[in-house]
Amino acid sequence: MRAPTLQEYRERPAHPARREGGLRARGAFARSSQPGTPLLSIVTVVYNGQATLERTLRSVLGQTYPNIEHIIIDGGSTDGTLEIVQRYDDQLAYWLSEPDAGIFDAMNKGVALAGGAYIAILNADDYYAPQAAERVVSAVNKEHSDVVFTDYVFVADDIHMEGPVTATLRLTRGMTLSHPGMFVSKETYEKHGLYALDYTYASDLDFALRLFLARLRFTKVAEPLAYFVSGGTAERHLCRASVEAIAIIKEQAGLLSALPYMLMFAKRVCLRGTNWCVRTLLGRRACLWVKRGYYGGLKGFKEQTAQQ
Repeated sequence: MRAPTLQEYRERPAHPARREGGLRARGAFARSSQPGTPLLSIVTVVYNGQATLERTLRSVLGQTYPNIEHIIIDGGSTDGTLEIVQRYDDQLAYWLSEPDAGIFDAMNKGVALAGGAYIAILNADDYYAPQAAERVVSAVNKEHSDVVFTDYVFVADDIHMEGPVTATLRLTRGMTLSHPGMFVSKETYEKHGLYALDYTYASDLDFALRLFLARLRFTKVAEPLAYFVSGGTAERHLCRASVEAIAIIKEQAGLLSALPYMLMFAKRVCLRGTNWCVRTLLGRRACLWVKRGYYGGLKGFKEQTAQQ
């Protein structure tokens, strides 16, 4: 599938319903990349995210690294999301609100607007550890990689449990990286394009696998610096997302490379079916009890800590 380019997005006209704000809209944002202190762009896409967005915003504002721009791309929220964004207007580099063609279209808009040397996608229910940006910049200064990625903490919000996840480059097994823990150089986006809009749920896997197979330089920070919260779009639409992922792996790496993911998908479908049966027969509380038991048996999982 052809990925759109940065130039194509930069040349797109604004939607007639666009609303915008932030420091850049007032000509007040002047940070730039300097040797040793590159500007990091953090892009947050959101639609009706008033329940979690403020936690995300605060985690960026609380970073120990100072040279950050935060860009918010809102899809035309109808809840209180924009009121939260406007409350932080003088602390955001830029924000816009307008209808879009889905989450990856919104991500592409944000990347095209980003001015940083490296760009991360931090969704509106995810958040960072305070030292995340500082650790990433340290790795950037040492390695000058195309992509820096970190381990992360998976937060199962519905059962109030969390645990560390080791990020790997075994991308034929699925999206083994996380968006908030993945910092991509602007030069990489310039050369290799953005997120393909042909996929609704798994374009992030298509993008990451494309970069990996192109033999770009990946550097890992072996520290859980991002908090990835359960309940995202791909998780809610497991079957559709997995069918897309299988197609992506087959197209880019071949059928044999897709077989392990297909087996894992079958296992996940069985687990999902078990949870559905328990919920139907015994109710939601029983289903959550079973889920807590499952996660409680995984190494490192514990009760969720206080949210930032």
